[in-house]
Amino acid sequence: MKTLKTIVILFVLLSHQLVWAQSLDKIAKLDPKLGEISGLDFWNDTVLIAHNDSGNEPILYFLDLKGNLFHQVKITNASNVDWEDLATDGKGTIYIADIGNNSNRRQDLTIYIIKENNILRKSEAKAQSIHISYADQKAFPPENKTDWHFDAEAMGFYRDSLFIFTKSQSKPFDGVSHCYKLPAKAGNFTLKPFQKLNLKDRSYRQDAVTSVDFLDGKCYLLTYSGIEILDVPAAGKLTYDKRISFLLLSQKEALTLNRSYIYIADEYHKKVGGRNLYQLKNE
Repeated sequence: MKTLKTIVILFVLLSHQLVWAQSLDKIAKLDPKLGEISGLDFWNDTVLIAHNDSGNEPILYFLDLKGNLFHQVKITNASNVDWEDLATDGKGTIYIADIGNNSNRRQDLTIYIIKENNILRKSEAKAQSIHISYADQKAFPPENKTDWHFDAEAMGFYRDSLFIFTKSQSKPFDGVSHCYKLPAKAGNFTLKPFQKLNLKDRSYRQDAVTSVDFLDGKCYLLTYSGIEILDVPAAGKLTYDKRISFLLLSQKEALTLNRSYIYIADEYHKKVGGRNLYQLKNE
């Protein structure tokens, strides 16, 4: 009888999770050049920008909304140590976050600023740089792995500022993401923590933060298993709104959105596949 009750309880819990989980509509298999896609944003209403992560060429790729690659631009004075996200300001400026820091050792964290007119007609561009460090990091890496909170894969632009959200590498995984805020201009900045977010802490492969975007007073934090949506007040701290869970578990690394759809891309992984572009209705 206990076994039957257990089965019923598990069925109810699973059914409840499935009701709230969302399926992602696959709209494209991305070009093989984007096998390690890690950044995605809108350039304009009909064009997306993307890039790969560590060890790849410092290249921006331009796609239509069906995922077709039609243009690329090499950033000639930049290197791709670990590009992890990108953002645009809606006025023609692109920000590339070279801030990946899996081992929590890096002291060369850089955000590249691209300001190029008619970039869709060019094959090369140059960047300005923002050099950043974290005021609360005292050792590289921190001696205690419970303090490994200085990797970051998520950066977004909102109201003339850039926001960075860290990806916890703590052991054991704790689901914590630290938010930092900085001016969207070239220079050297030591960043003080803006806010500590306690997200879900089930596992790194489910709940680590991998990308972010902002729209209409909302902050959308991507994880491998879902999107955490936060309210962004005119002043003060971010507050929790709701979560979208995914039925599909894959290595989702990039997110952007408009008022109609959320676009998500996953990196290729030999065990789970990937290199796909998905969309989800933005409701």
